Parts: sequence; structure tokens; C-alpha cells
Amino acid sequence: SGDDSLARCRIWLKADGHQLQLSVHSPSGIILLDKKILANRGNWQEAIDLSRYQPGVYFVKIISDQGEVWTEKVVRQ
Repeated sequence: SGDDSLARCRIWLKADGHQLQLSVHSPSGIILLDKKILANRGNWQEAIDLSRYQPGVYFVKIISDQGEVWTEKVVRQ
């Protein structure tokens, strides 16, 4: 039922030129991936390859330049 080694993030942005901070955290809080993204208005999405990480629970966190925070729990089988 789908590839659990990819985490897909999708958010809706109301304005152009948002700077997003995307990070992936282990359950113990260790940052495994941290990157900045410039996103445009509309339906922004990103696929994150989790295949190099052990099976388990991970947290994808996105912070906008306006302080909005999105957190998604991802289970890697």
C-alpha cells in the first residue's frame, strides 16, 4: 500500500515567496534533516526520502517565515 520510505508534506500557502524551514526529527528529538526552502503561493509539496533511516516513528516539522508551524507524524515500517 504505498512506499513508506517517502514522507510527503503538503501545505497551502496564501502568498508568494515564503521561506520554509523543514526538518525531520527522531522520536528522541535528534534532527536528521534540516533544510530551508523557498516556496511560492498555492499548494506546496515536498517528498522526503526516509529510506536511509531505521523503521520507526519520525516527525516532520515545517516552520514558515511568519511563525506558522506544521508537524506531521510519519511511521517508517
